[in-house]
Amino acid sequence: MRCVLDRGNSAGTQQTRPDHDDSVCGGELLTKEPIKTQEVKVVMSNQNLQGWYDKALRRIREGTFPHSFSAIIVAGSLFQATLPGCKREPTSLTGASSSQVMHVGESPMSGTSGEIEASPTDGVVRVPPASRPYITVEAVDAQTTTAVVRAPGRVAFRDKAVSSVGAPIAGRVLQAHVQAGDRVRAGDPLVTLSCPGAAAARAELAHARVEMQSAEELVKRQSDMLQKGVGLEFEKFSADMRLKDAQAELERASKVVASLGEGTGETVIIRAPIDGTILHRAATVGATVESGGQPLVEIGNPSALWVVADVFERDLPLVHEGAEATVELASVPTPARGRVAAVGAALEAELRRAPVYVAIEEQGLSLRPGMYARITINAASSQGVMVPVTAVLIKDGKRNIVYVENSDGAFVPRDVIIGQSIDGHVQVMSGVTPGERVVVRGALLLDGAAEQLL
Repeated sequence: MRCVLDRGNSAGTQQTRPDHDDSVCGGELLTKEPIKTQEVKVVMSNQNLQGWYDKALRRIREGTFPHSFSAIIVAGSLFQATLPGCKREPTSLTGASSSQVMHVGESPMSGTSGEIEASPTDGVVRVPPASRPYITVEAVDAQTTTAVVRAPGRVAFRDKAVSSVGAPIAGRVLQAHVQAGDRVRAGDPLVTLSCPGAAAARAELAHARVEMQSAEELVKRQSDMLQKGVGLEFEKFSADMRLKDAQAELERASKVVASLGEGTGETVIIRAPIDGTILHRAATVGATVESGGQPLVEIGNPSALWVVADVFERDLPLVHEGAEATVELASVPTPARGRVAAVGAALEAELRRAPVYVAIEEQGLSLRPGMYARITINAASSQGVMVPVTAVLIKDGKRNIVYVENSDGAFVPRDVIIGQSIDGHVQVMSGVTPGERVVVRGALLLDGAAEQLL
């Protein structure tokens, strides 16, 4: 047996390879010798020819055929004529007739009838029939959805339920009357200080009272003298001005002493401003303290707690005051019910979250500030179009798009604004109207440069 390769040259000559094993001739002839676009004619036994044909088809489908040349394979009658007695039907590569020719290395989807075509101007995509099974299109309709917002949170004191008590004036700690964990009532002594400045302030108050009394007596005497005709208007006016100065000084000195609290001389007693529990005590006997420095005692009211949920910016439109909420705590066996008491007005710059304050409705829960919690907030019901998450693509890192099928079967990209994601579906706030047909699966085949919405 021999293999004859007809290169179709002008001289009509043929190049013949020596006899060799049939498997080599049938399987390696078209892979080891680089051949340009020319017709290949093989003369061999019927069995080897059919085996070579099957192997060539398999390698074309797998894409392992060499790309340095194109082999023309004539299917159907050519092989039946070459193989006498062979009743096997020729296999079609592209589903076309046997007279069509396919080049090695060419995809079965390529060509004008197999490629997905996209318009460079308006982005309209046309999909050939062979690719349609990989794309799922469904008509969308408006649905009433009730979304839920889930967020992490923590137990914290209400704004008016915690107080940090500091030193009103510089001094030294003489005595600490409480320790962490003690329950106190408003007015109970917390810390006693020794402050030289307090003694000076109380002395100024005593002096201001004397000056006030003296100014009042002077005004009274000048008024009597003026009525008897022996006084002067100028002296009466000066007495009135002195009285006003004494009143201003007495008022200032009284406020200074009042801010120091109770005590005499250098002693200053700091008292609890609210009812609650001592959370932290920083004051130690003998320590020097400054006005406006570190708080000496922190007090919190354990009966005035709420849960602060950290809600992401995109979920804030779904949250409103009065919404029902469920709070799960590790130390509480059953979830606690609550309601949204307030929504924070400012966002955290880095995390893009805002605080949402949830008031616990149930009483008797063993809550402590700092506990971690999981909060579920029931959002208001809304009417809108729902599509699967797989239908939404992210374009250029910032645009959300879907592909809508138009009347002639082409697909048009549409910018959309999405809302809450619920159980694998996402709400489309605008961009798609009920009744339109949207690509819900295989959208990435239409736009390989986009990203899938997670």
